[in-house]
Amino acid sequence: MKKLIFASLALMCSFPLFSQVTFGLKAGLATTDVDVSALNIGNGAGEELVFQLENANYGLHAGLFVQAQVGVFLIQPEVLFNSTTADFRVTDMRNGQMVEKILREKYQHLDIPLMMGFKLGPVRLMGGPVGHIFLQSESEIYNIAGYDQMFDKLTYGWQAGAGIDIWKFMIDLRYEGNFENYGNHISVGGTPYSFDNTPSRWLASLSFRF
Repeated sequence: MKKLIFASLALMCSFPLFSQVTFGLKAGLATTDVDVSALNIGNGAGEELVFQLENANYGLHAGLFVQAQVGVFLIQPEVLFNSTTADFRVTDMRNGQMVEKILREKYQHLDIPLMMGFKLGPVRLMGGPVGHIFLQSESEIYNIAGYDQMFDKLTYGWQAGAGIDIWKFMIDLRYEGNFENYGNHISVGGTPYSFDNTPSRWLASLSFRF
């Protein structure tokens, strides 16, 4: 992440070399797309704890961006606050009984995309790496005995997409992939677990340039 931050700062310092520099605010929605099998955690004695993703809900993001342009080439670092929620169907088959509940977790991250691309008329085509800095979470699953969270402070992904400029407004649609398996923060009895696939997202946003 330090390399990504240093790269963003270096680019910002070089912005006076670009023919046009603007900054602005952006906000939008995101949908998480992930196809994962149930996570089964057993102790070998017939007792089992099962996590099934019930619903990955819409997320919200908002923050700042700086855009530099020379010719048709664009560089656009961003800093965005991102909040998402997910519902899990948790089945606890321990202590001689079975209890099934739908429980919610809420996650908050600071996303730092470093986008680069081209502008052809009002249309922009951009892509680049993104870092996700974990901030905090809230979870109803703490009611399950032995459950804990072990979030990585930093995870990486990538984004690519297109946008269109209308006066001072910018409309963007991006696809995001990530390099870590979904739910890799799950810990039961001090042992880390995760689902069997990586998450992806579609992000739609509206920005205003000053």
